[in-house]
Amino acid sequence: MKKLLMALFTVALCAGFAACSSNDDNEPSIADKVVGVYVGQTAASFQYSPNPDLTDGDSIIVTKATDNTVNIEYRGKKWGKGTFKNVRVTETNDAYTFAETASTMAIASPHQPQVSKDYAANIKGTTKKTNKNNFSFNITVSGLMGGVKIAFTPKAN
Repeated sequence: MKKLLMALFTVALCAGFAACSSNDDNEPSIADKVVGVYVGQTAASFQYSPNPDLTDGDSIIVTKATDNTVNIEYRGKKWGKGTFKNVRVTETNDAYTFAETASTMAIASPHQPQVSKDYAANIKGTTKKTNKNNFSFNITVSGLMGGVKIAFTPKAN
């Protein structure tokens, strides 16, 4: 009788541990939550222009690198391309934040569009948790025209 009770107790104990296993294995990582294509408007400001230079239809492509880092590719019609690797993503109550990360951008010459030059650049940004279409990315290209600041946001209606 004691052996039977011990066997039943052991089975019940094992079942209890199995029932208490973690269910967070299916929870997407922070990187998974921000992956996607963001299409919007670029507003480029620089010291030689009093008004920002606006370009619609530019894009940012975010791909997963690790559970908490992503690769960001900026594709601009006027302001070239830049890939920023291993950008750290953090989460707050209402937003995801892309940490400031350095890389280079290939920007075409206005006089020779087929020729591009690499410039040092930094990117950072945020996107709202409740609406990924509520995003903001800022790119700084310090060595171009006295410093270019690119604000990439959803296109204004």
